[in-house]
Amino acid sequence: MDPEPLRVRPSLLPVAAQCRLRFQREVRGGVGMVRFSRANADRAFLVRNLLVDAIEQAHAAGPDGLDQLLHADPPEGLLAEERWLFRRGLDHYVELAGERGGAVLQPDERYPVLPHSSGRFLLSLRLELCFTVEDGGAELRRIGFAAPRQDPGEDPRVLAVAVLLAHRGHTFVRVAHLDLLHGRMQESLLDRPRIAEAARDIGEIVLSALDDPRPEPAPGWWCHECPALRSCPAVSQQAPSELVLMATGEAMGEV
Repeated sequence: MDPEPLRVRPSLLPVAAQCRLRFQREVRGGVGMVRFSRANADRAFLVRNLLVDAIEQAHAAGPDGLDQLLHADPPEGLLAEERWLFRRGLDHYVELAGERGGAVLQPDERYPVLPHSSGRFLLSLRLELCFTVEDGGAELRRIGFAAPRQDPGEDPRVLAVAVLLAHRGHTFVRVAHLDLLHGRMQESLLDRPRIAEAARDIGEIVLSALDDPRPEPAPGWWCHECPALRSCPAVSQQAPSELVLMATGEAMGEV
């Protein structure tokens, strides 16, 4: 009997290139996996998700939905600075994207999976802020509170969603990264050849990492968010103070 295909989240695609040991542990499961709390980053991610929900509801409400965002109250339970960030984020979204048009996609499921042709893994995706646009294309709007660390169209997490959208028949994918703290936007266009290349690259990266019989740890800035840090052979000889620094290192600016 063939083994069940493994589920690979797009957020793990950079991990496959950074540290194969962590990638295998995350995908296959492992002993001693402990998520370290990063309170500030977690709260920012909460506000971001609340913004996504409010924006998607506004688009689904019809032509006047975005106007309602200008007067929407922040959800209960947020701290004062989080309420300010939520309100600022809505204002900047309307400013940056209010005239972009497009119809918000209504996917059959919020968390689709895309099987790889090898049958060995599935891309486990989350669709949010996806729109149909002119000429059979799609637009993917990513929101955060900082400029992206790389070209939005080169982010493996974006490319994984683009592969799914192309699989569903879209002729191109336009990516817009919206920095809702500073009111800035950066765009990138992915055509069919680039998306096909991304699909091949994703397959090669994942299968190569899975097939490594003796994956070695690769310490780097990413160690601070690794759930297997406590049992990692690369840090087992570190002083306790150094281990704490690696576990609670500076959170990424993009959320």
